[in-house]
Amino acid sequence: MKFEFDHMKDLFESDPVEFERVRTELLEDLIATAPVDRQDQLKAKQWRIEHELNKFNDPIARMNKMVSILWDGVNDLIETTRNPVTAYNKANVEPYVSNIVAILQKYPEL
Repeated sequence: MKFEFDHMKDLFESDPVEFERVRTELLEDLIATAPVDRQDQLKAKQWRIEHELNKFNDPIARMNKMVSILWDGVNDLIETTRNPVTAYNKANVEPYVSNIVAILQKYPEL
């Protein structure tokens, strides 16, 4: 499925339920294009983003949170380029955290 901004905007305004279904399908399709060994990590990151955004009902508050998440990623990238050893050490711990998130996502009753 191809992302088309105007179509998604119209869908959001006319049928929010269908918009959500299409949005989820687009994200799943995008994650499926990633290397297999990265897909679980991407799913866990997407779950985290969704979890954070679900705290907000106001569209402006959600947008502000999305911008905050984006800048957190940019700052992580900058920190990685400045201190690669620290980033490497952190990366060797965080896969365990993302695995836990993936398990909780798969088994929400836990």
